[in-house]
Amino acid sequence: MTFSTPGVQPTSRLRPPRLLAGLVAAWLGAWLDGRAAGDDLLAVAHGFDEPHTVRGLPDESGPVPLARALPLLRRSAPAEVTLRLPIPGEPDGLAGEPLRIALAAGEAVAITPHAPDLPAWLLVPEIDVRGSALEPLVTVEWHLMSLPGRTGVAPAAALRLREAELALSESVSAAVSVIAEIGQVGELSPEIVAAIQELRKRSGLKLPLPPGSPSEAMRVLTTAQRLEAVVDLAVAESPLSAAAEVRRVTALRDVSRAVRDAFRQAFAACAAGESR
Repeated sequence: MTFSTPGVQPTSRLRPPRLLAGLVAAWLGAWLDGRAAGDDLLAVAHGFDEPHTVRGLPDESGPVPLARALPLLRRSAPAEVTLRLPIPGEPDGLAGEPLRIALAAGEAVAITPHAPDLPAWLLVPEIDVRGSALEPLVTVEWHLMSLPGRTGVAPAAALRLREAELALSESVSAAVSVIAEIGQVGELSPEIVAAIQELRKRSGLKLPLPPGSPSEAMRVLTTAQRLEAVVDLAVAESPLSAAAEVRRVTALRDVSRAVRDAFRQAFAACAAGESR
């Protein structure tokens, strides 16, 4: 596969959740803004997967190559491109059938044209993984849906990238202290200890972000991904007493919200470019 932009590399076969839609949002925004080539957008989306397809294009009865969606989306420019991460009880600005499908996937890309007379679109990935753990076969079919009216503003939309980074940093300290206090440091699993050590490094994540991405974006994404790994491990730890379990669930829910906000803001900033 050819990469037109120097430094663009394919992502791994099994991306962590939220990175697929996040990367597509970032590169789609950069492409609509003229900062990236369409070939690079497709290359980052596909990674090592089988070629992606898209379902829901007007005048198409079934799935077609993802590249076929680009001319339609190009007509949306200029547009705001955002990552949406709905969970039960927090729809992230979506409603109806788009919300139902996005909830099942856990991630989506919203394209909202600046022109009020143009339709807004939602891209939702459906990922199928087969084969072995060593050689997975990953296929992705995107669902393209027009959005009635305009997407609602997500709860985190007022946050800017640096504010999201500050909130995330505070959540790092809160997560570590809560896990240490109610989990009893001496009894934490080796996996939790290793994850906390990695979290404190806050380095190592490599993502192919588009040209013009703010320098803070990679730092925010690195911290968010490491913090999310700690939260996932903490949720799987042994049950605690009823009172301690309530505290752990509440604390981790707050941390998870900060992680989602960070993912949304970082990828939105990459989509918009340094001018954001």
